[in-house]
Amino acid sequence: MKYSGIGTGNGVTADVVVLPMDRIRSVDLTTEYSGKILICQGAPDREFIHKAIFLGIAGLVVPGLHYRDLKSVDPVELTIVMLGRFGNQQFETRDWTQLSSLNGKKIGISRLDDQHFDVSFNS
Repeated sequence: MKYSGIGTGNGVTADVVVLPMDRIRSVDLTTEYSGKILICQGAPDREFIHKAIFLGIAGLVVPGLHYRDLKSVDPVELTIVMLGRFGNQQFETRDWTQLSSLNGKKIGISRLDDQHFDVSFNS
């Protein structure tokens, strides 16, 4: 199965940690997430993104994001893929059900060009 979106960063493959809405706060990020791809149910804020960079998180898969927050990220530091639209979005129920089932599994993010990415996994 594959989802496509826009974002920044490089291709990466890593284990997934799924974060529901009530865990998308910078205070919830710890070193246990280092090297992982986080799938967030909602849009993270700039503080969350910069703490993810500091902790060495491999990537973020999000439903939406504010443009200014996406542009504040150096593509070398963190891969972010937005599967929805700009703004404070949440995944549709069907997509969230599919994506949240990936917790603990390995997924790949492939960079197609300067801003387009695929998120691939075996269902």
